[in-house]
Amino acid sequence: MGYVGDSGPSPPTTQAASHSFWIHQDQLFLYAILASVSPQVISLIASAKTSKKAWDKLLHLFASKAGARVLGLKEHLTLMRHENKLVSQYLQDVKVISDELSIIDIPLFDDDLLLYSLNGVGSEFKEIVAIVSSHDSSTLFENLHDMLVEHETALTRADIVVAAPVITANVTQSSQRTNTHRGFFSNNSN
Repeated sequence: MGYVGDSGPSPPTTQAASHSFWIHQDQLFLYAILASVSPQVISLIASAKTSKKAWDKLLHLFASKAGARVLGLKEHLTLMRHENKLVSQYLQDVKVISDELSIIDIPLFDDDLLLYSLNGVGSEFKEIVAIVSSHDSSTLFENLHDMLVEHETALTRADIVVAAPVITANVTQSSQRTNTHRGFFSNNSN
């Protein structure tokens, strides 16, 4: 029986040094597994004597739930919308779900990640969607992130310019008017 990755069987007990080292390594792997799971799960795998047995128990416990989890995560990606979030936050949320799928061994292809990301942005990003959709080669997620954030910044700047009240001043020319009433007061005082 090998380690978790089934890297090979344990050395025979006649090779005491090799066998002792292997046991020590396997116990380190086992402790790492136990340290990385919740207390509820520890009680389910605590009886495992080797890292391989602990790992196999984990696989058995969670394999049936993995299918439902994958469908739930993909549905969440499909329904996720940019809405009132910043683009960077929206894309971070998409990436977190993508990473969760990768952790359970269902990684998304770059094209799928782009598709999920682009489907969730609003019509204000239609120019970016058109650019990315028209390229023959795949755009990297990081490049898409940069493009969308730059476009969002430009839209925000444009909104600020439109929303800012235009300050105007009416310019009038000042001229020396002749006062037709000037003599009026002086004439009355006489």
